[in-house]
Amino acid sequence: MMADPEGEKALPGNTLYQRLPAVKNGNAIVVRYTADPPVGAAMSGNTVLSIPYAIDQLTATLSK
Repeated sequence: MMADPEGEKALPGNTLYQRLPAVKNGNAIVVRYTADPPVGAAMSGNTVLSIPYAIDQLTATLSK
């Protein structure tokens, strides 16, 4: 999850991030905190309502 746009811009240059198998295989996504829908915010809140919401939203995103 990414709350800072500057941090997201730094990911391509981060050698530790680039070494992650999911990144190497092209299977990593950035979940923005302030995106629409607010999946990142739902994931960071971790409530009985936000978890199913985040799962539903991420499932829709990942199936594209």
